[in-house]
Amino acid sequence: MKITAVRSHVLQTDMLEELGYSQQFYAKRTCHLVEVQTDEGVTGWGECFGPGNVALANKGIVERVIAPMVLGDDPLDRDVLWHRVYNLLRDHGQKGMPMQALSGVDIALWDIAGQEAGWPAEPHAPAFQFAHDNFLKKTVHAGEAYGPESIFQAITALHADRLGHGYHLFSPTLIQSEEVQEPERYVERLAQYIAMVPAERMMFG
Repeated sequence: MKITAVRSHVLQTDMLEELGYSQQFYAKRTCHLVEVQTDEGVTGWGECFGPGNVALANKGIVERVIAPMVLGDDPLDRDVLWHRVYNLLRDHGQKGMPMQALSGVDIALWDIAGQEAGWPAEPHAPAFQFAHDNFLKKTVHAGEAYGPESIFQAITALHADRLGHGYHLFSPTLIQSEEVQEPERYVERLAQYIAMVPAERMMFG
């Protein structure tokens, strides 16, 4: 898989009521989304921090500075790409807008990785066990390309407190394990199990 395009989308809308803090007031809400496309039709989305005109500056960094550094590379080589871009930009700022722009691209690459079917939750168990042992809250994106099995693994193997998306909970056709003999029954039992978990313990979002 290769990266074929990196694009920025700066969205802005007027706020119903002006908000502010000690430094300034805001009359508009701004969102800067980063889109990374691949030659296999998989698209990842990320978001850069930075309100107002800062988002427009970050857009230029994403499209004119970072994009040429990663085009043609494998989006699954996230660590390699992050360190390459960081090392090439660190003399120009190790925080602020260069890092804001890089973070949006990095999140998009993680989104691509998360969409790759056949990547179950279990390989990440050691990292989540560490977080669990240290009383950290854990959000796990599951039930996307990998289907219902990943939701079960997120809850049981990763101690998830919150599930991101999970919209394929009721998709028995996406079950890949040959050990599941009755997909419809598996989905029914999984839904019943989640329904019995206290609301404050498990959230979908």
